[in-house]
Amino acid sequence: MPYNYGEVLKKSILFYEAQRSGYLPSNNRIDWRGDSALDDGKDVEPNGIDLTGGWYDGKTCTRSSCFFILILIYLIIISRTDGMELCFSSN
Repeated sequence: MPYNYGEVLKKSILFYEAQRSGYLPSNNRIDWRGDSALDDGKDVEPNGIDLTGGWYDGKTCTRSSCFFILILIYLIIISRTDGMELCFSSN
């Protein structure tokens, strides 16, 4: 069964775009996601702390999310080269 790695990468990146918080860019592809959590940290004295931005992680281990993003970046890099043949060859 052949896998469409381009489609997997596209949907994975779209998933992470849906998890963004803070001020979203004008090219936001998630229609239902708007700016969020813009007041986080403002109640910290004396002048507040800007905690906007980042990703929602569902209270799971953030390290595993970072690892997954690292793997996605690696796959993007090797998919743009002939590295896929090196990684998945049977030799």
